[in-house]
Amino acid sequence: EVVEVDGERRDYLSIRFPISGPGGTTAVCGISTDVTGKKRAEERIMEHCRLLKAVMDNSKAAMDIKDGSGRYLLVNRCFEKNIRMPLKEITGKSPYALYPREIAGRLLERDGKVISGKAPMEFEEEIMLADGPHTFITRKFPIFDSGGDVRAVCGVSSDITGLKRAEEALEESEARFRQFFEHSPDAQFIFSCGASRIKDANPAAERLFGRLREEFISKGPSLFLAGAELSRFDGAMSGARGAGGFSIDRLSCAGKDGAGVIVSVKGRTIGLKRSSAVFCAMRDIT
Repeated sequence: EVVEVDGERRDYLSIRFPISGPGGTTAVCGISTDVTGKKRAEERIMEHCRLLKAVMDNSKAAMDIKDGSGRYLLVNRCFEKNIRMPLKEITGKSPYALYPREIAGRLLERDGKVISGKAPMEFEEEIMLADGPHTFITRKFPIFDSGGDVRAVCGVSSDITGLKRAEEALEESEARFRQFFEHSPDAQFIFSCGASRIKDANPAAERLFGRLREEFISKGPSLFLAGAELSRFDGAMSGARGAGGFSIDRLSCAGKDGAGVIVSVKGRTIGLKRSSAVFCAMRDIT
């Protein structure tokens, strides 16, 4: 019952029962308990639950909360979309009801580590969904009760499948480039973007100029270029960083024994896994 007392809304839980006498029911007794505090506490809890669900449902990451026994208490819309099941069919189930046994066991094992460690942990996980395997970066953290014990484990999983595939494609591309670089008959160098500093040199460059890869890296192009030719090369390199590529028809260089070497040069900016660089190929036209 809702009763207004001194202008304030109060909630009561009332029990009414008849009082019988010799002639039948003579009165009705009512016992009312003020449950306003409890009612308002329940309303605050419900409001907090609505706020939590709103935050979770508007996250692009899949989120789930499991109890200490590994059963789902709450998941967000992204999680429902991934699993292709509504919340009502997920709640109360363990991962074994949603995933293959091996994956479910791994998920629960990681929850166990979070519970025993009482600290957040991050994992990379591969999970089979309806459209194939997906890779997630998942951060799991414990949720404590008022006594300091772990009540539940929350997981926030970001799908990095696209990024992972792009990284793998880039690694494959770099592996192919490395094979080409190492076996090319032309002298080839990789320079840092923004400076004429040699990051790498191939075996053909070592043969052409009579220097070791380590010497090229430590001393740079001044090892085989000097004066006006070095300035011309540096200018072309600066242009490559702006235009994306450059070429020099004839460039006079010096070998280790002082013999003159004439090369044609082509260079272009390339993207590596963690940075950009300038690739430079020199063909002996002496």
